[in-house]
Amino acid sequence: MNVVNMEEQYIELIPDGLTRGAPLREAYFLMLCEKGTKKYLPVLLDEEEYVLLLENLQGKTSFSTHLMCRVTRQFGICIENVRLYYTAHGRARCDVLLDDGTQQKRLACNVAEGVAIALECKVPLLISQALLEQLQQRQKGEGQVSMPITAMSDQLLTEALQAAASEDKFELAAILRDELKRRRQREEMYNLAANETISKTSSSEEQS
Repeated sequence: MNVVNMEEQYIELIPDGLTRGAPLREAYFLMLCEKGTKKYLPVLLDEEEYVLLLENLQGKTSFSTHLMCRVTRQFGICIENVRLYYTAHGRARCDVLLDDGTQQKRLACNVAEGVAIALECKVPLLISQALLEQLQQRQKGEGQVSMPITAMSDQLLTEALQAAASEDKFELAAILRDELKRRRQREEMYNLAANETISKTSSSEEQS
């Protein structure tokens, strides 16, 4: 866990519901509303996050979320708020801000877990004002959502590729195809490196 930077200005977000993409059925979105306004921020989720949040918004608290809230209260740790941010690859994540009375720290988690904790523990869900303005400028218009391809799952990329090809959007299809190819190459390199490590470990154990 890292010590929190307190200098940024934050805006509170209210979870307003869940939806799925119209052309891309594997695109799941959490709709967040800027408190006190009618400005919405859609956040891309994977299917597992979607299911968790759907149950939570229906009043069904997950065991892990309930346990965390209970344990922090038991040990005198205050959950002050949950903060939404984006990774360098464009993937939404959350930090849970904790205060044990001596210092503030943060615990990273996925969006579904972060929002579930905010709802269960009744603490605000926040986003930095600068990031919110940047994300709102990126939106194309009502009913349209832009997202970096690095934040899309393989399944969503494949569906988007099929849609682009069927609509003769060849440039977009090529970009999506290249991203899928890069991911397969990275996975093959990772598996190769992992197999080499296992082989060297086995060889060392045999020699000893």
